[in-house]
Amino acid sequence: MKGATTKELIVGVVFFAILGTLAFFTVVVSGVNPFNPPKKLFVYFDKGVSGLRKGNVVRISGMEVGKVDDMRLIEKGVLVKLVVIPGVQI
Repeated sequence: MKGATTKELIVGVVFFAILGTLAFFTVVVSGVNPFNPPKKLFVYFDKGVSGLRKGNVVRISGMEVGKVDDMRLIEKGVLVKLVVIPGVQI
């Protein structure tokens, strides 16, 4: 009986180690830090935004800092939601 308990413990530890590793690499690949979430900014354009699409990269001084998350057509313009890395100042 003691041998079966030890095997079950080893299987459990290996299972949770694999699960933890999978969760870690999922966070790394997605690029989202749950402890420092991205900042959401809203930008209003009163004229056309020809060529701007959801998913486009946001660059400041040539550095990639985020992406276009959503676009809404409102009265007399377009409201664009940007998701940028924390600490970015515009």
